[in-house]
This record gives sequence, C-alpha cells and structure tokens, in this order.
Amino acid sequence: MIPNVEEFNVAINYFSGTFRSFITNASRLYNLGMGMNSFSGFIPSTIELEANEFTGSIPATLGNLKQLQGLALKLNKLEGSIPNNLGHFDKLVELYLGNNKLSRAIPPCFELVRAIEGFSESNLLGRGGFGSVFRGKLLDGMEIAVKVFHVQMESALRSFDVECEVLSDVASALEYLHFGYSIPTIHCDVKPSNVLLDQDMVGHLSDFGIAKLLGEEESMTQTLATAGYMAPEYRREGRVSRESDVYSYGIVLMETFTKKKPIDKIFTEEMSLRHWVGGSFNRSIMEVVDNNLLTMEVGHFLMREQCLSSILNLAMDCTRDLPHDRINIRNVVSRLIQIKATFSPGTRGGHVRVR
Repeated sequence: MIPNVEEFNVAINYFSGTFRSFITNASRLYNLGMGMNSFSGFIPSTIELEANEFTGSIPATLGNLKQLQGLALKLNKLEGSIPNNLGHFDKLVELYLGNNKLSRAIPPCFELVRAIEGFSESNLLGRGGFGSVFRGKLLDGMEIAVKVFHVQMESALRSFDVECEVLSDVASALEYLHFGYSIPTIHCDVKPSNVLLDQDMVGHLSDFGIAKLLGEEESMTQTLATAGYMAPEYRREGRVSRESDVYSYGIVLMETFTKKKPIDKIFTEEMSLRHWVGGSFNRSIMEVVDNNLLTMEVGHFLMREQCLSSILNLAMDCTRDLPHDRINIRNVVSRLIQIKATFSPGTRGGHVRVR
C-alpha cells in the first residue's frame, strides 16, 4: 500500500482469504475498516479487525501505527496477553477487544480509557489550567478519578522546577502533620504514588490508611508500608516516628531526581538506592541524576549540578541509618527554602523554583 493512504474501508463485503501484509507501509493510516467479512488465518504484525476469524496473539508491532485513532478486534479468536506497547497509540480514542480469548492483563492506559468511557463528556468532573478530570470505574468496581493533562503540559510535568515545587509541598505537608497539632501524625507510607497534584500542580500527601497518632517519641505497629521506602527500624521492628517519615521522604527525593525506584533490580542488600546515590558524591552526582532533568539553557549546567547536589545531600541526611541522626522535617523545609534562595531566578542566574 502507498504510504500516504490515510483511510481504507472494505467493511461489510463478502471478502475472504488471508490478510495481506501490505498495510505495513501505511504509516499515515488513521482509519482501516475490514469488519463483517470472512477473513481468516493469523493476524499479520500490523493490524487486526472485528467480526472475523483471526487467531493467534495480538502482534506487538501494532504499536508502530502511531496515527491510528480506532482499533476493533472484537468477535475474533485471539488469545494471549495484550501487548503493553499498544500504549504507543497516542491518538487512539476507540478500542474494542471483547469476545476473544485474551487474558485479563489489560495495560493500565487502556483500562483507564475504558473506565472513563473514552473521555466521555458525561464523565467529566471538571477542567483546570493543566488538564481535565474524569470519573470512571475499574473492572473490579473501584471508582476512580483520572486527570488528563494538556499536551503542552507534558514537558512541564517532567521539568526540574515542577519536581522541586511538588517535593517542597510534600515536605510542608509532613511538617504540618508532625508539628501542627499537639499529637503528631505519622503518615507511615510516604511514597510517590501517595502524592497527588491539583489543577495548579500543587502536591498533596494522600492515603492515610495506615497513619498513626504519635503519643510518645515513637510508636509500634504491625502494619508494614511499601517495600523500599520504610526506615530500617520500621522494617525490622515496626517502630514508626517522625524520623521514619523523614527517611521515606528522603527516598522519594532520591527516586524523583534519579528516576530509580528503591526496589529496582539493580539494587541489592549491599547496594541500595541510598548507597548508590551516596557513592556518587565521591565522583559526580551527575552520574546518577536523570538525564531528562539536565536539559537547560547553555551556561546553567554548573548551577543545576550544584542545586542537584544540595538536594541529594539533603536526601542523604534524611536517610541516615539511626533515627536520631536524621534531620527533622522542619529543617528539611528550611533547607529547601535555602536552596530556593540560592538557585532561584535573580540569584546568580539560577533557574530553580522551590515553593
């Protein structure tokens, strides 16, 4: 097929035979209609359609058709799992997979789109400056709210400035929990997935399901939090305190700026995320920093490196092995304010904003 073809429709005919692979070169194709025919055989590595007798699995190379807006696979004899890279369909608005023998391992992106019925206006909860929020229901019945960011916000979400602001918001939230009441509240499960963003990109700490009220300097619990984020004394003995929350916050700092999770397969008992980050101070912290955070105007690389070094050094102070050796959250907030004063716009040409 000529690569410039954008639409091809032979639906509702009496065509039969095997599917031809000419569609492979149709890089601009956005609509392909071949439903209600009698095509048979295995689906080639590029496309499949509804109400036929296709067998085998869904080819992962379908993810190459990035302009596709609709994909109908229902009413066939397909088996196996759904390839994760089908999430490459950035413009896909319709996906039909029913009446096959596919496994229930639906990639999250498709499950979310299905849950909110393809961004239906009837499920729209509200719009903000950064995107829209839709309500939906997962297959297990759980009701969810999904925020869809505007395309122009994608770069902002990955930006260094936004990362800093959100983490500063989280530190302020922890300071309020630890010192805002006569009885401190220990969150017990500080991790990235428990940080939610509102329409103004302000970070909010969420999920207080295992939080504890702290009567003394520390409390005991039998409820374990998420692996990789728990302080050593929490993991080994169930002891939670302000310091255990600070430890978790320090791990979140490291993960945010390295894009490495504490349970990443590269880490072991002997070489943890903290050890890996700490070792970089003997060489260059830029060896562990996420490269996406280093895109900036020429001439500001050294400033960014110094700022990242300050932040990761703060993370190291948060994650010391002994609780009494860790910095408290009030001092974390003070350090972040100091970093802002040193590296924010108007100060020696810096370009870092920390709320």
